[in-house]
Amino acid sequence: MAQPKVIDNSRRFMRVNARVLDAALGRMGRDIVQVTKIRIPFKSGDLQKEIEHKKVAKLVHKVIINKEYAAYQEKGQRADGSRVVRKYTTPGTGKNALKDGGTTVTKDALNYLKQAASQVKI
Repeated sequence: MAQPKVIDNSRRFMRVNARVLDAALGRMGRDIVQVTKIRIPFKSGDLQKEIEHKKVAKLVHKVIINKEYAAYQEKGQRADGSRVVRKYTTPGTGKNALKDGGTTVTKDALNYLKQAASQVKI
C-alpha cells in the first residue's frame, strides 16, 4: 500500500498571513493619523502637521508626533502635574487625542484584517 503524500503549505500560510497583517497595520496607522488630526488641540496647526505614520519594519508600525509639547497636549498637563490645561483653543478637542484615535481605530481591527485579506494576492 502506498504512503499518502503530505503537502506542507505552512510556510506559505505564514508569509501570506504576515502580508495581510502588515497591510492591516499600515491602514490602521494611517487611519489613526486621520482621526487624531481631527481631535488634536490646535491654534495654529503646527501639531497637526507633525503627526505621521511610519512603517519601521515588517509588522512594526508607529504613529509619531514629533513636537516637544505633544506630550503636554496629549496628557493635558506637564509631566510633573503642574500647568494643567483648563481650556483648549478649539471646541471638540482635548487631551488624549492620540489615545482616543488609537482606541477608535482598534475597535474595528477585525474589519481591517478582513479587508486586507481580501486584497492580498495569494
